[in-house]
Amino acid sequence: MSRLVVGPFNRVEGDLEVQLEVEEGCVRSARVNATMYRGFEQILLQHAPLDALTYAPRTGQP
Repeated sequence: MSRLVVGPFNRVEGDLEVQLEVEEGCVRSARVNATMYRGFEQILLQHAPLDALTYAPRTGQP
């Protein structure tokens, strides 16, 4: 198994890093490390993954 670290990506809220564990060409584990916690991740827990495309862009607007 190999580990791949992607990032940091610059965002308005701080840097974002993605860590992937890859085995036989398939991602077995993925972790995201962000320096700022905004809390909207909790809102998305009970929603379908594609709902994030609607919710996440609106979190930075006043």
